[in-house]
Amino acid sequence: MSARTNPTQTERFVWRYGAHEFGTLDVPSGFTADTENYTEGIVTRLHYADGSCIVLQRGLMYRIPMFQDPEHILDSSRRINKKTVRRGHYANKPEVWGEDDFGLLNLGFAHVPRSRRREFASAIESFLPSH
Repeated sequence: MSARTNPTQTERFVWRYGAHEFGTLDVPSGFTADTENYTEGIVTRLHYADGSCIVLQRGLMYRIPMFQDPEHILDSSRRINKKTVRRGHYANKPEVWGEDDFGLLNLGFAHVPRSRRREFASAIESFLPSH
């Protein structure tokens, strides 16, 4: 018999700040969340025990692309519909990063083990904006 792998547990995360709801995502379970208001916008981070992080940013005056330091090696960048999708890895680390850039709204993941790349990419790709 072949061993079955359990699918990743996910939960619906409603991204909001104060009275504003920005959208929902299906993210891996087991995170702690914090939100920072930087006057021109907000950044919400979902932190995981293994060091992985999902970054949700909305507003102006923010560094885009989010991951552009020398340690961020870009593997691909493509325009899909109304967003730019960037995926990459870290120099000298077995981790990956990615971001979906919508302009005033940006979603990303950072310091993700390569084995969890698809799980975190699926999480940010699951974003449904609020109407």
